[in-house]
Amino acid sequence: MTGRRMVAAAVGILALAVSGASMAAVQRSRAAPPPVAAAGTTVAVRSALLACPQSPTDRSTRARLIAVAPPGGSAGSVGVDAFGAPPAQQLADATSPGATLSRKLVHDRQVPAVLVRGSGGGAPGLTAAQWSTYSGPAHSGLAASWCLAPATSWWFAGVSTRIGTTSQLVVSNPSPALAVFDVQLFGHRGAIDAVGARGIGVAPHSRTVLDLARFAPSRAALTLHVIATTGRVAAAVRTTSLRGITPVGSEWVPPAAQPAPRALVGPAPGGRLHRQLVVTNPGDRQAVVSLRFAERAGTFTSTKVRDLSIPPGGVVTRNIEPALGTAAGALRLTSNVAVTAAVVETTEHGPRDFAIAPASVAIGPPAVVPLPRGLHAVLTLVDAGERGTGVKLTAFGARGRQLAQQQLALPAGSTRSWRPGKLQGARYLVVSPSAGSSVYGVVAYSSAAGVAALPLMSSPRSLVRPPVRPAW
Repeated sequence: MTGRRMVAAAVGILALAVSGASMAAVQRSRAAPPPVAAAGTTVAVRSALLACPQSPTDRSTRARLIAVAPPGGSAGSVGVDAFGAPPAQQLADATSPGATLSRKLVHDRQVPAVLVRGSGGGAPGLTAAQWSTYSGPAHSGLAASWCLAPATSWWFAGVSTRIGTTSQLVVSNPSPALAVFDVQLFGHRGAIDAVGARGIGVAPHSRTVLDLARFAPSRAALTLHVIATTGRVAAAVRTTSLRGITPVGSEWVPPAAQPAPRALVGPAPGGRLHRQLVVTNPGDRQAVVSLRFAERAGTFTSTKVRDLSIPPGGVVTRNIEPALGTAAGALRLTSNVAVTAAVVETTEHGPRDFAIAPASVAIGPPAVVPLPRGLHAVLTLVDAGERGTGVKLTAFGARGRQLAQQQLALPAGSTRSWRPGKLQGARYLVVSPSAGSSVYGVVAYSSAAGVAALPLMSSPRSLVRPPVRPAW
């Protein structure tokens, strides 16, 4: 090989090496994009929408709505809009941080229900509830309901369709698109195959009301599962009861926690009440459920209330008065399969009424407890942990000014009741458990009309935006 040819060959080999190295670098660049953080970015909620189930159905019903977003520092607004009859109509609006928005709801065919919206600083922690007092010949009592954000799954335990009881499912669709849902029902004998319970449509910006007796008539204890198959909906169940021709109570059934092997029901504030436990096994295996009770003195197993065996798809009821008596208490369920439950409490003295305490979830972010005028409130908390914890209670006035603050100690496995009646001018409480604790709560309301109860719920104050990985 001549010198000129040797030089040309060397140059060619070098060019191939450089070209191969460049291609390898490109391949490595495509195969290994720049690393991104594993966790997303936490940002404050900037908008929220809550659907309230229903306004008064006749002129013998008095109802009031209270909405509040706890003080957060940034400017924002909370508003109430008419829902269910286009065009949308703004009914009320508040812009002061932490101020309560209170509105009387009256019988109006043009405003069958309302939506509560929050924007900016009025969205984090937005909480709203409605209370109704019934005094007509066909229904009586005090009823309460949270206004809730749309979701895809709702459970309701302790529902009845027996003779003299009317139970209605109210499903709201506040979105601009069609929503479709199914209703699963469970009774004493197992899952109920009801005609017409699947593929039920709800038009945009509207709601539908279904009489549950059309699906499962004459059932003393039912559990419902509402599943949105298209879109998201807000669901609620309203129950009224008659004994003969005498009304004996009304209530909005609070949604129960999703079925799980471990559940906590209550805590209930106690008193002279008849208490019936309703436990549902929605799965396809036999459930064996053990019961433990929690009261002020701690957690115990009762020899007077036996453990439960529930067939697949079945519902079992049990009188739990022998275990708790008149004491404030909660019920802890442990099962080999996922279950859900509720306790139905019926008054024995005074105005005849009933309230339902469902299986609930622990308080995460601080929870808001509205304090409407004219109602006596009792807050009952239980610590489901093993070490005990503390809970900070902060009272605010109607304009968002802090009035008082108190630290409440909760021993492990015990309940504690607290009455805010002595706080003059307080319109809501913010309940803040210690970080990492497992605290559950129920607020019970009472008046000359009857009783009602709401499990404490934490409204989201922030959300996590997932990390975005760029496409290469």
